[in-house]
Amino acid sequence: MHISRNLSCAAIMTVVNLLSAAGQQIISLRAADAAAIGALAGNEIYSATGLSVDRDGNAYVSDVLEYCVKKFNARGACVARAGRRGSGPGEFVSPANSRLWNDTLLVLQVGDPRVQFFTRDLHYAGVVRVDDGMPIDVAVGPHGEMLVATLGESSGQTLLLYPRRGAGAHRRIALGPTGKKNLLYTACRIGWSPDGTILAAYVYLNRVDLCNADGTLRRTLTIAGLHDQDQDAPGVELPEETFFRGVAVDVHGLFYLLGGSCAQHPNAEVYVVSPEGVHRATVVLPQETRLLAVNARGNLFGAAEEGTLVKKYVMSIGRHP
Repeated sequence: MHISRNLSCAAIMTVVNLLSAAGQQIISLRAADAAAIGALAGNEIYSATGLSVDRDGNAYVSDVLEYCVKKFNARGACVARAGRRGSGPGEFVSPANSRLWNDTLLVLQVGDPRVQFFTRDLHYAGVVRVDDGMPIDVAVGPHGEMLVATLGESSGQTLLLYPRRGAGAHRRIALGPTGKKNLLYTACRIGWSPDGTILAAYVYLNRVDLCNADGTLRRTLTIAGLHDQDQDAPGVELPEETFFRGVAVDVHGLFYLLGGSCAQHPNAEVYVVSPEGVHRATVVLPQETRLLAVNARGNLFGAAEEGTLVKKYVMSIGRHP
């Protein structure tokens, strides 16, 4: 028996509970009928490095090859853009991940590390410089607080917590040691749920940490079924295989972790994790994806085709052995 349907975010938790109770934890997705963003002539995406989607279905894409952030409507037309190459206000050297909070878009920059703020119409609205480590990812808290994951200075990950819109000094949240000598193993992707749970999914380790905003570690888990190579063996200097490529959070607090090259379906698996740290389901995308976002209406979006197209996905639920 196979059931195919569109599901809202409000229904995802119910479906996941039902599937988990029956031992059916794999959900397949298919591309929606709407045209992919980036497919229209004159509205291209050259290399997406950040993706956010608002409540009206608009997508905000950081394009590292054009040193800018672009706003696309639901029909795939680019309706606004901001940025050019440079280090001034609203300019970029290497735009990376982005997050939306209410009507404010935050865009992380790795080179010349900072987070810039824009309105939903992509008008420049301010900047916070990150002077405490190399930034890897950014997340936004329930009240507009900003969290930046940095490349650790020791064997453990350090998160930087800023007040709303970065208005004030940050404080450091230290996570547990990785047990690895190479500092690259501290790299992680982060998310912050509406109930205040912070999740850190490590890029080069099968490890997911959940903690409170005060840094209290609540749970550490691994995702079953990931292929774990011995990346710290003698002679291996740099990690190559990835476990988690990104984290998205829905309005109900569910985390969506985009798997990497160690997944059974490389770069195409999404692990649904509750704020309590329970792996509730695995979602399989129809193609490899480098970025992931979820909107308030319950649609998943992924940057496919080497980051040149953003596609919207709907769920297809069936029995699996």
